[in-house]
Amino acid sequence: MTALEQITFNAYHLPQYRNTWKLSHIIETQQFDIPTLFNIFALAKELKKTVNYGNCHYLENIRVVSQFQEASSRTKNSFEMATSFLGALLASSTENALEFSSLVKGESQADNFRMLNQLHPDIIIVRFKNTGDAKLAASVSQIPIINAGDGHGQHPTQAILDVDTIYNELGRLDNLNIGLVGDLRKGRTVRSLAYLMAKFKQNKIFFVSPPSLSVNEDIKDYLNRHHVVYSEHHNLLEVAKDLNVLYMTRIQKERGSEITPNEQVSVSLTEAVKQILPTSAQDCIVMHPLPRGPEISPDFDQDPRAKYWKQVENGLFTRMAELLMISNPEKARYLVDNSKNMVLL
Repeated sequence: MTALEQITFNAYHLPQYRNTWKLSHIIETQQFDIPTLFNIFALAKELKKTVNYGNCHYLENIRVVSQFQEASSRTKNSFEMATSFLGALLASSTENALEFSSLVKGESQADNFRMLNQLHPDIIIVRFKNTGDAKLAASVSQIPIINAGDGHGQHPTQAILDVDTIYNELGRLDNLNIGLVGDLRKGRTVRSLAYLMAKFKQNKIFFVSPPSLSVNEDIKDYLNRHHVVYSEHHNLLEVAKDLNVLYMTRIQKERGSEITPNEQVSVSLTEAVKQILPTSAQDCIVMHPLPRGPEISPDFDQDPRAKYWKQVENGLFTRMAELLMISNPEKARYLVDNSKNMVLL
């Protein structure tokens, strides 16, 4: 039995793991426990098979609203493809909703979601411009909300696909050295990933950033409360050789992040991934939430440690899993329970 099969087996047959299939709002990564995460991963694996076979319309007659209040290509396209593969109806899709919806007329976020609820969709997928709006939406919506990113707050579905990628590539989620590199102050993906990886045992997190873009205190407080070892650095060369996961991010210029000329000297080290990686651990993988800037050259794409395009593919299937676990958790469990990879006593 492989590690994933053992976890999948446990998810069904250990009593404390049994009620981990139904999802409602997806707002932040702190809401997920380990059994639920592994259920998502196992289901994503099965959905990938069904997509390849061309038969996975498990959400027919489910209506999905997609409202993106700021620009997105990867997340928006990923969710819309996930919706399509599952046979659900994308009943409404709004891009740049702050410009092309009643929000531009001054409608409040609360009223925006009260209005959407009255249209009786089954799922609402939203990219928010402002941090905290995802929690506000969930507080007034009876329809499940999926946070597709809220300002510089969180991006939970990105973190889930990131953790799925780490597990698929390295075969474990504990006892890892994880380097989170780049804009740690305004980047929501590193926030969500740090929260998730803190759930697993003996992980060490290395925060690497220019001084002005260092990680926020709330994340450090969370890690301290959960006894997670972490350290802060301004030079990637200090830690690269020890990493199992190198998670690069771009500078969030659209959120006002800037670096000084002096900081550019130190951050330029992170742009030389191809030179740094030979000094790193051989099982190190390089990840990026995309879009990328100069921090990773396209020349590195052919390196077997580059996993950022695999992240995109994995995200399709983890998002399909999330949609299915919201709208049809019985089918979600059935698919994994009846997998050929399941080993039953």
